Amino acid sequence: MCGINMNSFPYTSAMIKPVGGRCNLKCAYCYYTHHKGGTDKALGVCETTDFILDFARAAGRPVSIVFQGGEPLLAGIKYYEDVFSAIAESRVPAAFSVQTNGHLLTEDFCSLFKKYNVLTGISIDGPKEINDKARPGSFERTMGAVRLMQKTGVDFNTVSVLAKHNYSETGGVYNFLKSEGCFYQQYITCFPDFYSKGWFLSGEELEGALDTLFNLWKTDWKDVFIREFDDLLKASAGIPASECMLGRQCAGALTLSSDLSLYYCDVPSVQKAFAGYYPCDLDKIAESRKCRDFIRRKSVFPQECRRCEWVSLCNNSCPEMRVSGLYRYCKAMKNFFEKNSAVLKMIAEQALRRKDLLRF
Repeated sequence: MCGINMNSFPYTSAMIKPVGGRCNLKCAYCYYTHHKGGTDKALGVCETTDFILDFARAAGRPVSIVFQGGEPLLAGIKYYEDVFSAIAESRVPAAFSVQTNGHLLTEDFCSLFKKYNVLTGISIDGPKEINDKARPGSFERTMGAVRLMQKTGVDFNTVSVLAKHNYSETGGVYNFLKSEGCFYQQYITCFPDFYSKGWFLSGEELEGALDTLFNLWKTDWKDVFIREFDDLLKASAGIPASECMLGRQCAGALTLSSDLSLYYCDVPSVQKAFAGYYPCDLDKIAESRKCRDFIRRKSVFPQECRRCEWVSLCNNSCPEMRVSGLYRYCKAMKNFFEKNSAVLKMIAEQALRRKDLLRF
């Protein structure tokens, strides 16, 4: 595949769904199986490596590849051994990560992830009594995976969904994870989708959850890293956020699913994001008007946003999280910034002096 001017290809991250929406859990708030889980097909090693090589050549610079699901470890360890080995032999500059519930994690997987510096995201929503409300029966095996990664030295971060089952107990979630040695944390808001009805939060609930987390984290920030707050520190210091939702421009991941369908980003609006089928010319996919329009949505702000003093911190979030053009949780975030922006700015200044703003 021919190269492309590195400034015209909009992606540096790709997401690969090696088993599509298949999963060994049935989390109450999950939308993915309803939208993209209709195939039992699994990606082959050659299909995966060809895609990664094509993607890296099109990007023209180091790329990030995340394996997600469903549960991506259902693809089996041989799949990952062969993919990582092939990409390493190609000398393509690619960083890998995996998002898993940890139930299939073994010492062999950990050795492999350690060998190839694979960052592992582990999904856990808090202590057992909270976690198992939405992720039934998963806590013990997930914590077993956490302890295995700690024992084997695998780099990992926790990923917790903020939803009805834990929003009023985020302090307990944070303190539990910290007590278990989980110092790299990420909190994502339950996606307001038809299938998560009854689980996603109101603005007041999200505001309260974030306030609780922030008030605990602000005294721990040198030792505990919460990706969303670290991104707000970057934004306060004029540094681009690593999380696409807070960024000025769309920085989504070109997504390859197990049936070889391609999406401009991993969002529930599959028809809006559908890009075609691989193999294809990724240059042409990225240059298409549909792709450009999809990406451009992020920078379309209503007048209320353009007048807002906090727009540089939230950037109207992801278009998929907007209602009538405005971030669903706009009021909640305004209130959060009004209460906490001074402390954010103070911490950002300290972090800059410590050269500690690019740690997540």
